[in-house]
Amino acid sequence: MKAFPSSDFHPSPAWTRESQLVELRHPNVIRVIDAKFIREPNPNDKTMPNCYTLMELAPYGTFLDFVSSKRFDGDEILARTYFHHLIDAIEYLHNNGIAHTNISLENLVLGQDYQLKLVGFSNLNSEKTGFRYSQGTKNFRAWEVKQGKSFSPKAADIYSAGIFLFVMKCGGMMPYVEDRPINGFDLFEILKKGYDAYWEAYHECQNRILHCDEDFMELFISMVKYNPSERASIESIKSNPWYQKEIYSSEELIALMKEKYRVSTILKKKSHVRQDFD
Repeated sequence: MKAFPSSDFHPSPAWTRESQLVELRHPNVIRVIDAKFIREPNPNDKTMPNCYTLMELAPYGTFLDFVSSKRFDGDEILARTYFHHLIDAIEYLHNNGIAHTNISLENLVLGQDYQLKLVGFSNLNSEKTGFRYSQGTKNFRAWEVKQGKSFSPKAADIYSAGIFLFVMKCGGMMPYVEDRPINGFDLFEILKKGYDAYWEAYHECQNRILHCDEDFMELFISMVKYNPSERASIESIKSNPWYQKEIYSSEELIALMKEKYRVSTILKKKSHVRQDFD
C-alpha cells in the first residue's frame, strides 16, 4: 500500500497519475488493485494522507538486487527473456497513451511467478494527465532528460530500455558512467558518435572484450541514439535477430529462478555459519 500526501483535502497529483493504472492489466506492469481518495478525512488532522493505492505483491525484490547478487550469472537467454518482458510492458503502456520516463533497475521488480514487473510510476506521463518533467535515474536516463531539455517521453523509455538490455546481457556491467570518464574515456559522450567509436573505446577502457554478436550491438546502439527521433521503434526492436532468438517459457523461467534463489539461500546460510564460527 502507498499513501500520498494531500493538500487541502484535494487528491495528490502523484495519486491521480498512479490511480490510472487501476484500469491496466498486463503481466509485466505492476497491478494497482485499488485506488482510494477519501473525500471526508479527519477534519482535526489535516496532515493525514487521504489518497491510497494498493498494489500486487512483488516478493523477490528489484532487479538491482537481482543483478548485484550471485543469482545473476550473465545467462543470455535469461537476459533476453526479461528484455522481452520489459519491451512488452513498454509497448502496452505506449499503446495506452502512457510513458514511464524513469525505467531503471530499481523500478523493475520480480513478481510472484518471477515475471518482470514495471513499477515506480511517480514520473508518469500520459495523454490523460499530460506531460510531467522527469529527472530520470542516473546512468539510465537519456541525454536530453539528464540535461533537462524538452523530450519525447516514449523515446526516453526506449533509451532506458536499451541501458537495461546492456546491463542484463553484459552480466551487470554498465555501458558508461554519466559524470566521470573511465580510464580516460568519457563513454557517455563517445556513445553519441555512434557504433564503431563506442565499442572501440569501451573495449579499450575496460581492458576486456565483450563477447557480443553484431545483432546485439546493433540493437543496443539503435535504442540509445543521441537523436530521440532516430531511436528504434518497438517494431524494429522486435524484428532484430538477437531479440528473436530463444527465450525461456514461463514454466522454464519459474524452475530456473526457483533454483537460483534456492542455491543463493543455501550459500547465504553457509556464509553466516562460517562468520559465526570465525
